[in-house]
Amino acid sequence: MKRFFTLLMIMALVFTWNCTSAFAIGDWLGGLTSVFSANDEKVYGVGEKAEGDNVTATLINVMQSSGNSYYKPESGKEFLILEFTIENHTKEDIVLSTALCFSMQCDGEYCVIDTEALATAMFAGKYQLDCAVEPGKKVTGVVGYQVQKNWKKFTIKFSPEIYFGDKLTFGVER
Repeated sequence: MKRFFTLLMIMALVFTWNCTSAFAIGDWLGGLTSVFSANDEKVYGVGEKAEGDNVTATLINVMQSSGNSYYKPESGKEFLILEFTIENHTKEDIVLSTALCFSMQCDGEYCVIDTEALATAMFAGKYQLDCAVEPGKKVTGVVGYQVQKNWKKFTIKFSPEIYFGDKLTFGVER
């Protein structure tokens, strides 16, 4: 059994070593290192179109919410709901996942998708970006997080190719 796990770890390291992508193994295994990187990447603001090899993404709105009668953020926090438009320039469907295609950091802390923030957005007629986008089409939807009320800066990365694709970076300071 030890040999099996050792072999598995060696295979994972060899795979990681041979990848031409500059992503760390942490990024490949779950996006924990995908929000910030050492290279000087372009950070797009609200309303700016970010062009990737196969997609165009635009952060069109940043909404803050204290919740509704059904869903409330924890004490001292608020929901941060980010609305994107994603355009598919490939010849195949692109499958979007709010949990896998987006990674966010707010004031130095990593954030995870918050289902109550997404449910709050749904009550306002905004739907999450968990769908397939057909070739030549575009879709608009939201991702939602729970952050401290006094947040100052966030950065969010979007990658339509979950593990090895382009990462388009958006940021907002207030």
